[in-house]
Amino acid sequence: MFCYMNKRNILILSCLLCMSGSLFAQELSIKYNEKGKAGYADASGTLVIPCNYDAAFPFENGMGRVMKGEKLGLVDAQGNVVVTPQWDDLAYDKEHNLYRVKKGKNYGILDGKGNVLVQAKYSYISGFNRYGKALLAVGGKSTPNQQMKGKNYLMNAKYGVLNADGTIAIEAKWKGLYEFTNAVASNTVGYGMLLKQRIFNIGDTLITDCEYVGYDSKGWFASNAGVMDAKGNIVVKPNVARYIFLPKNGMARYYTFVKKQAKFEVGYINLSTQVKTKMTETNSNGTQYTESTDFMDNIAAVAQNGAWNFYDTNLNLVFGGYKTLAKGSTSGMWCAWKTDGTCEFFDVQGKKVFDGAGYTDVFFPRNQEGTEAQYIAVKKDGMWGLVNKENVTKIPFEYEKVNDVRYGWVPVKKGGKWGMLSIDGQEIVPAAYEDITSTSAPNTKALYVKKSDKLWYVYNVEKKKEVSKGYKGGGYFVDGIAWVRPDNMKVEDNSVYRALDGGTGVNSENFGYVIDEEGNQLVTVPVPTNRIAEIRDEIIKKGKRQLTKSEMKNMLLRMSVRSRHYPLETPIDESNWDY
Repeated sequence: MFCYMNKRNILILSCLLCMSGSLFAQELSIKYNEKGKAGYADASGTLVIPCNYDAAFPFENGMGRVMKGEKLGLVDAQGNVVVTPQWDDLAYDKEHNLYRVKKGKNYGILDGKGNVLVQAKYSYISGFNRYGKALLAVGGKSTPNQQMKGKNYLMNAKYGVLNADGTIAIEAKWKGLYEFTNAVASNTVGYGMLLKQRIFNIGDTLITDCEYVGYDSKGWFASNAGVMDAKGNIVVKPNVARYIFLPKNGMARYYTFVKKQAKFEVGYINLSTQVKTKMTETNSNGTQYTESTDFMDNIAAVAQNGAWNFYDTNLNLVFGGYKTLAKGSTSGMWCAWKTDGTCEFFDVQGKKVFDGAGYTDVFFPRNQEGTEAQYIAVKKDGMWGLVNKENVTKIPFEYEKVNDVRYGWVPVKKGGKWGMLSIDGQEIVPAAYEDITSTSAPNTKALYVKKSDKLWYVYNVEKKKEVSKGYKGGGYFVDGIAWVRPDNMKVEDNSVYRALDGGTGVNSENFGYVIDEEGNQLVTVPVPTNRIAEIRDEIIKKGKRQLTKSEMKNMLLRMSVRSRHYPLETPIDESNWDY
């Protein structure tokens, strides 16, 4: 009898085989023989990969790290050597499905199948950040950082940027590489991001998406640096301006000191033409960067001769003559007051949204899209209310403060106490608390309220009451789960918690417990709050129930496995073994 298979059946069978192979790999456990050599056994305890290695590590990505002598390699679930043990370090990056490797003093990258993606010829390659960017270095000498105890940096190294696909975004040839991470003029119309001076320590990685970065050949001061785009193209040369803001819509705002006039010149640089245009100037003493704004789509504002004027990206005057100005940094809206006290609301294109007669203050929504973007908190006759973009009142002007809408909820203050309303004015939480938090996700059933004892309590909006004891702080509820920190948080100083805290000591401020929206404690031992997403996934897999002592212990051991250290002469305590 013959069995015929078409291409579709073959494809399905191939997928099933791959899936079963991957699942089988995850079931393999490390096994040592009587000579201390390591291999892998299946769930029944049967040896499937011979004990030919000096050490073995849990399977990841369908492969296990193995060691021969002092060198690391990779084997698959059938015991085939995928990567010959040759690396001094070999670390898997699950998010980007690649391996960072090191041989001697040189770093390289392997893809998820173990193939060489980036040759091991760099003096440093950092971990990839969430944007898929890594710091790349050539040359340099490992030198203690005198400002950061226990940290080393590569003196005289030259830096660049590496993409997670293995391509070089910016060649490693700059002693100075700077990111736009220095936030200035917060809560003002002049808010923006400047280049920040930074010495990269070994172990550091990049922070931003590197759409634009600063560079120079000196490597000590971010002022007067040039600017490159994400492909390494120079868009602003060094020494064009002392301070350059993160470019927006092809234009970079700048401030530069003019010594003869003892003033700062303020203007914009067109990235396409590299033409620098002065727009205004300000006193050199204590500049707050509030004389101009970044371009929000087509327009930017500049303070000139006592009035605010708006310009397009060609630096043509669009409209102006305003006395004061408010800008929604993320909502993409402006509010400008005229000399007669009336105000106008308009969008980033310069199109008027509505006139705001009688409004004296504004709190813009923090989101550009969705329900929240349609509502604006405004002040009139000394009281706050909520209007929509048609200037229709949704919450009457009878509150001492109204914050922005988050997922249909609006924090309000009345009689000196905070509560929560829906956008149509229905009470969600009574105005009875010293403070209240917003929500960071839709369909949330709980938030935090602060009482006179200065502690935060979980308030369940369905039960309309507090459902927990007081905490010193906590994180937002996501998927019904959040971390909280009690007032007297204590964390044992042992190898596990030291590893989780990333240092030689344990700071209790970095740990907390985990609760649900009913106030139930799901994890009763301290956990690192910066790993809450990972912990949340573990709890969800268990059905959102309280984890057992064994489950909690094993979870912490897995989370700390790469960073735990033990003195060679000291037996490892029973509590440090994951069974």
